[in-house]
Amino acid sequence: KACNALSVTIVGHSIGGIVAKAVPLLSTEASQYIKTIITLATPHDGFPYAFDSTVLGFYNYIDEGTSEKVKKGGEIPTVVSISGGLRDELIPPSSCSVDPSLGLTILATDVMPASTAEGSIIDVSLGCDHKAISWCHNVLSVVRSIIFSAAANESLLGTVENRFARLRKHTKLDIDNYDYSEALRREVQSFSTSHGRIKAAALMTTMPYRVWEFVVLYFMAAAVQSLHTIISGRLEIIRTCKYVIFLPVPLAFVSTHIFSLKWSTIVTTTALSFGSCLLYAIILHGIFPLLTSSCDTVCRRKQRRPKVKKSEDSWFSMAHVYMTLASVPIAAAIMCLYHFVQGHPPIFNRLAARAVVFWAMVLNVFAQMLWSSARDDNRTSKIVAALFLPILPFAVAGNLAYTLSLVSVGGQVDDQAETQLF
Repeated sequence: KACNALSVTIVGHSIGGIVAKAVPLLSTEASQYIKTIITLATPHDGFPYAFDSTVLGFYNYIDEGTSEKVKKGGEIPTVVSISGGLRDELIPPSSCSVDPSLGLTILATDVMPASTAEGSIIDVSLGCDHKAISWCHNVLSVVRSIIFSAAANESLLGTVENRFARLRKHTKLDIDNYDYSEALRREVQSFSTSHGRIKAAALMTTMPYRVWEFVVLYFMAAAVQSLHTIISGRLEIIRTCKYVIFLPVPLAFVSTHIFSLKWSTIVTTTALSFGSCLLYAIILHGIFPLLTSSCDTVCRRKQRRPKVKKSEDSWFSMAHVYMTLASVPIAAAIMCLYHFVQGHPPIFNRLAARAVVFWAMVLNVFAQMLWSSARDDNRTSKIVAALFLPILPFAVAGNLAYTLSLVSVGGQVDDQAETQLF
């Protein structure tokens, strides 16, 4: 209002693009001014690190709110999604697509010339990595052109044809014949040709956004091996190694048919499956034996003291009590140290205390499982620990990040604002 502007264009990077799409739904006053949303490397089709259900709920809130607004005939902003392509290590390019009726999805390689540091043009271009897309000159030139167009009262509203007609001159693309899926397929094919199929598959397998898939495959592999071990009554490294060799392929086949992830193939999923089986074997037959020997050494030292006349079982029980009592101050120290390093003023009240207790519970569960698996000779405790210990941090990652923010003043202010909005 102060600038007498008729429209507002929001530019969002990564998950900020999702937040930008939520603004018109949360504020009726702002929705009448927001005409265009430009997103850079934003996962519109699902967040690849959504281990917490609240993330999925936020996505559903945006989708349902937009659909309801369209049904009522309300105006919605035009979304221009620019994907980083295969070079984006955090967001898969297939998840950056938006509904064609709501906007346009393009690859960064289609708006930037492929060139080397010396300025010579090359045939292969893989786009921008997750951070570089926010300062790439060629990408930002397109962003500036769209912003200037909206500021000149050329709002990107109306029918899809009118939107694309206005976007054509700013993106320098043949919008009528542009197919994002086909453009992405050509980029993948070009990547495989230039780097070789094996190297290209290896690089796409190790992308960080596949961590969710790896966690699921680990749970599947560990569950199958644990079930067979419990039924057979044998916990042998030879049997586990057999699973590492023969189990990955059927697990990958089942996973690709159940989840149907757009960025996964049977080759890359098999490699992830092999890695999950190997990690389970290392934890069960490598890490746990080392922990057992270390715990035995600690217990023997405790028993050699003349004043201590407690049995090994008594020391084992007291260790659980000590870990439970120590988890609260350790959790509080970790959370306060984090905010001290970040420069956030901490706060201590009832809400912060509840956050510390939650962190203490998670740390205590993790420590109790680790200690029991190392000290207990029962194979079942080792199997259960190897099954759940690597998955536990991912299962509570969202809640850990949320409760960590509640120990700071800014985090509690944001929490109150979120409670009022939702």
